[in-house]
Amino acid sequence: MKTYRLVLNLADDGVKELYNKVLKALEAQPDRLEIDLIGLGHQKPDTILMIWDMLLKRDPKTILSVHARTSLFDGCLLLLLIADERRIRPKSWVQLDSPSKLKETDWAELEDKATRRGKNLIHEPTFVTDYCQIAELMNEYLPVEKISGQRWALENLKEYGLLLDSQEEKAFQECFK
Repeated sequence: MKTYRLVLNLADDGVKELYNKVLKALEAQPDRLEIDLIGLGHQKPDTILMIWDMLLKRDPKTILSVHARTSLFDGCLLLLLIADERRIRPKSWVQLDSPSKLKETDWAELEDKATRRGKNLIHEPTFVTDYCQIAELMNEYLPVEKISGQRWALENLKEYGLLLDSQEEKAFQECFK
């Protein structure tokens, strides 16, 4: 079995670097792609959608294993959710913004600072549109609105069945028996 290991630094890697790393891994046509997510997990929603699309279009025979070795913010969680095998570092957490609250926010001040107000008929920042698309995708796995606005530790995610096959999850559950 041909395995390709990939480390994505969500804190420091830029869009081009992330793209090139994922592209190189997929071009290797591995039987198994193992991705370690490191760096405090926050990337622009557009970048996450790009990586998600690339991983989604992988060869259907390629097993995708993602290990979140960091806590994850917002759309970065999507990279874990689409995996065939998911692992999360113990004592990590995820935090999601509420898509509905982002859509309800008056972004006029931000638009003024960006000097786009009056020039653009769309008064919603692009990151809001992209994040709402990500939230829609994550809703297939989690009730995004319900869990948004707070930090969820590993033990809180297991109720959604995200980590049931992981050896680390089983070991974690044994600690509380």
